[in-house]
Amino acid sequence: SLVVNGNSVPVAALTLNGGLTWSQSIMPAATNSSTDQYAYVMSNNSDSFVAVRRSIDTSKTTGKIVYTMDRGRSWNSATTFAGSGSYVPAAVYPDSTPYMLFSAANSDTAYSSPTGDVWTPVTLPIASPWACSAGARGCYVALAANTAAGSNIAIYQDFGNVWRQTTMASTLVWKSVATADGVNFVAVGEATGSRDTNIVNYSNNRGASWASATLPSSGRWSAVSSNGTTFVALRQNSNKAAYSSDSGRTWTEITLPAVRGWTRLIGSPRLYMALSTDSSSSSAVAVSVDGG
Repeated sequence: SLVVNGNSVPVAALTLNGGLTWSQSIMPAATNSSTDQYAYVMSNNSDSFVAVRRSIDTSKTTGKIVYTMDRGRSWNSATTFAGSGSYVPAAVYPDSTPYMLFSAANSDTAYSSPTGDVWTPVTLPIASPWACSAGARGCYVALAANTAAGSNIAIYQDFGNVWRQTTMASTLVWKSVATADGVNFVAVGEATGSRDTNIVNYSNNRGASWASATLPSSGRWSAVSSNGTTFVALRQNSNKAAYSSDSGRTWTEITLPAVRGWTRLIGSPRLYMALSTDSSSSSAVAVSVDGG
């Protein structure tokens, strides 16, 4: 796992033993502008990581996107990327599924890259601002964003074939979607107006159709991930989470070590790592090695 501190001298912290020890990696410099700092990091295998700035400035010739293929020992700037503005990365499972970036603005163009170096434009079936995305084994889902009214719009791609539009089972402000096998997907969010909900949506057919399920408690569910066996969802500003061992149909509540603004969750075959990145609360990392 790798975590980025996105200040003007950005530092990546890498752990290879479930968070017990960390090593430091200095990344290409950013400015003090919040839009120029690194906002996202993703990985599609144990050696490869990609970091994306909060907003990509087309006037920059280098450093729009940076990547490493040696666990952070050295970083390189992406050779080709034609997009600009803010992008939402797909949460790709570490099975060498290509990286994907979806525009946070109204766009029908995404970008795909196997390594983070050369990015190829991908035409989507509809134009939308995109809230979140996930992919594994060449299958992807992306959920449309609408912070005012919520959204029930999604798109999916089946084994590299054409993208198709579909409808979610619920209308929510989507925060996170996850998969570990490209077949089973789970999505969480919150009600409009930053209100609580206990609804989760899941798909067991690569994102083609969706059903709703009930979480153990109502809250602002901020993140979901999978380790290949279970799904875990985090409830923001609490010490509560939930896990599902039946691909999202039923959920059991679990207790985290502390009340924090949990907003990021990383799942891998070995562990889950939950990150608190909310500035209103103390930063923290929580690790589970037993499936949640």
